[in-house]
Amino acid sequence: MPSHKRAPRSRTAVPAPRRVRHHVGFAVFASLLIGGMVIGLVTLNALLAQTSFRIDDLQTKLDGLADRHTVLTRQAAHLSAPGRIADWARRNGMRLPDDIEFLHVPATAGRSEPADRGLLDAEESQIRRILEAAG
Repeated sequence: MPSHKRAPRSRTAVPAPRRVRHHVGFAVFASLLIGGMVIGLVTLNALLAQTSFRIDDLQTKLDGLADRHTVLTRQAAHLSAPGRIADWARRNGMRLPDDIEFLHVPATAGRSEPADRGLLDAEESQIRRILEAAG
């Protein structure tokens, strides 16, 4: 058997397994990033909740205004009904236009005295009769 001589083992420094060092900068960056995202989501959620409350409030106002519009439309229809207006006119002494008389006044064309004084006297007496009948 041949004799083999072993080479003497050198005692060289074998590096110890490296410990993974956590960088403080990475931890700070990750914390700020995650914290910012959490704050952003909470803020967004709060804004959405406020918008939801505002929408509910406006929907309630819209429903109230729609009901008021319906009431006012019915009231306007009632107040503008022809029968109601005719009753009001009769109660206030108004009459239908079947007995209205038209009076025509002749033009004087710049003269101080009308050409047909008799026609004006007749119309004047007719006006007096109408006023006396009404009053």
